[in-house]
Amino acid sequence: MEAKRLGVHNLTTGQLEDICEIADRAVRDFVFSQVKPRLVEDLEVAVDAEGSGPVTIVVDVILSLKPSAGRIDVKRLVEEAGERAVQAVEDKLREISCKSTS
Repeated sequence: MEAKRLGVHNLTTGQLEDICEIADRAVRDFVFSQVKPRLVEDLEVAVDAEGSGPVTIVVDVILSLKPSAGRIDVKRLVEEAGERAVQAVEDKLREISCKSTS
């Protein structure tokens, strides 16, 4: 998945950690909503958030399924999981931005 730049400035270390956790959870929730956990051989999620403005978010997802999973389009599943993660991060950043302007 490609990096996405988000126009938010001055995030604390805690906020960056929260963003990474939110992205990780979004990926896992989505994958496990589409595939039974027992069919997942390996799921790795790496989230990198860096910069002070704009923030760059990179979500890497590696997914492999057991042969018994059948003909699931893993590439599509990974892409959509990454999109869900980015959307969850954008939602959180909007929330942070609203709080900082109030």
